Amino acid sequence: MSIKPIKKLLIANRGEIACRILQTCKKMGIATVAVYSDIEQNAPFVKLADEAIHIGPPSAADSYLRGDKIIEAAKRVGVDAIHPGYGFLSENAEFAREVINSGIIFIGPMSESILAIGDKDLNKFCIEFVDLTTTTILKKKIEAKNLLAKHLPSVHLIPGYNGDSQNMDVFINESRKIGFPVILKAAAGGGGKGMRIVHEESKLQEAIELVKSESLQSFGSNRLLIEKYFESIRHVEGLRKNMIDAAIKIGKLLKYTSAGTVEFIVDVKENKYYFLEMNTRLQVEHPITELITGLDLVELQILVSQDPCNNFLPSIGKILHFKPSLASDVRYDTGVETALQKMRSALQNTVCLGIITNQQFLLQVMDDPNFISGKYDTNFIEHRFSLSKNQHIQSELVIIPFLWLWYIREKQRTTLKHVPSGWRYLKYKNFTDEYIVHNGNNVQVLELEYEYHAKLDGGKIGNSNEHIFSIWIKGDNNKSKRVVLKDVEIYENDGIQRIFDIASGSQNLRTQEVYVHCKELRRQIKFLRNKKKFYNENVEDDVPQNSKVSKDEAILTIESMKIETRIYSRHDGIVKILVKEGDVVDAGTVLIKIE
Repeated sequence: MSIKPIKKLLIANRGEIACRILQTCKKMGIATVAVYSDIEQNAPFVKLADEAIHIGPPSAADSYLRGDKIIEAAKRVGVDAIHPGYGFLSENAEFAREVINSGIIFIGPMSESILAIGDKDLNKFCIEFVDLTTTTILKKKIEAKNLLAKHLPSVHLIPGYNGDSQNMDVFINESRKIGFPVILKAAAGGGGKGMRIVHEESKLQEAIELVKSESLQSFGSNRLLIEKYFESIRHVEGLRKNMIDAAIKIGKLLKYTSAGTVEFIVDVKENKYYFLEMNTRLQVEHPITELITGLDLVELQILVSQDPCNNFLPSIGKILHFKPSLASDVRYDTGVETALQKMRSALQNTVCLGIITNQQFLLQVMDDPNFISGKYDTNFIEHRFSLSKNQHIQSELVIIPFLWLWYIREKQRTTLKHVPSGWRYLKYKNFTDEYIVHNGNNVQVLELEYEYHAKLDGGKIGNSNEHIFSIWIKGDNNKSKRVVLKDVEIYENDGIQRIFDIASGSQNLRTQEVYVHCKELRRQIKFLRNKKKFYNENVEDDVPQNSKVSKDEAILTIESMKIETRIYSRHDGIVKILVKEGDVVDAGTVLIKIE
């Protein structure tokens, strides 16, 4: 078998996984080509690639899911191989076959292997597929179970419905047989998209409609399957011996090559495992495997595509003896405790201002005794954490955004620079500032009064880089605080010096955003300076009439973080939709108005 070397590779994906593949290719000396849609021409993965080709509009259905466009682009630049990453076309057997038929290496398993896990009849396996349809290719989750039920009955399957009928009455009747709660899954889905848990029959029809819509939009098919939802399970990917044995049997059954994952779940109550699905691609969670094993899975994928002898697969087994080197410049981190300590420190010292992150939540997880001991299941987050939990904000933290914005205003002054900041002709009232903090479900309003200490000639007290204030915070017993601004991100409050990371956000006539990373609270805090105290603003919204709606009527559907959510009217009235279908909107954008 003659396999040509890979000198140039096209990545049929975007975002993090594209950057990940680019990293390995550069390490291996392989030239790279990125593909991008209209909105990603300046994305990091596009800039990192040696070449980049535009493939269409933002909708994935018109760009990243268009295998013909991607193969055409690959031919134009003369690549040797295409890596699909995960999601999109990574598990599309027809795309894999078309890539190979074009004389290009497909970084992944054979198209027959992809299709076999999604085909009812194993006798079709390893023969030439002539009549492939999108529906057949997209039935991976359904047909995998049929395949294993027929050829590997020792592998336990989750109770569910995966029949051909997609009739609503059939779904309702089958759900009753399975017993609630059930989980709806898009047959062609992946990456957590096209899934919804239903706890009672009254919510089933609406959930089915939403999952069908998500699936059709994202995967081009609205076919669903229903499975029993286990309230307390652990999601295990080949970590126990009996599951490893089952996974190996499945791999042998498929004559499988390249990276792939056989997934199981474990019912904690029954202590029984069930086959969940097989992903015939690089797993989203592959960095965990790489950190544990020290292997580069993308590199192995590429090497095995060039080497038919398959000499580069990792060894799986039990370590019988381990003896670390005694060299002084070698460090070994073993055991959960050390790893958690390092992760906690890394998270506490990571700063990401301006967007909402899960940093605080992850730190809560690192500190949780059940997580540390390994006693957790899929209900861990729901039972142990409240993501909207309020956390008390110390009122003195308002000093930080105040000093930051004061510093910026001073730096931007273009007139009367010789007059000291805060100078007044009649000194009878201190200046005030007001900030709004959205803290979980609560809104805090923090007010302060301040006096800037400076000489009339504009000179500063003490060091020329220091700015000294007396600050009174409302609610703090009217006690004055002596605050010294020593640097743009360093201040001293009553003799205690602190350093913060700060960034300005957007602003309008009403508010100015300031983001502060607070190490003690282990998260960022968003402050809004209330500028209405300084500007007389009269704004009236001219809302034209559109249509009459009733209370609790569905009026808009939005997609966020892989989930579609319907918005319902809170009262009767006339609705005005302020966005159009397909718009990408920022957090805080007004979508509708009802009068």
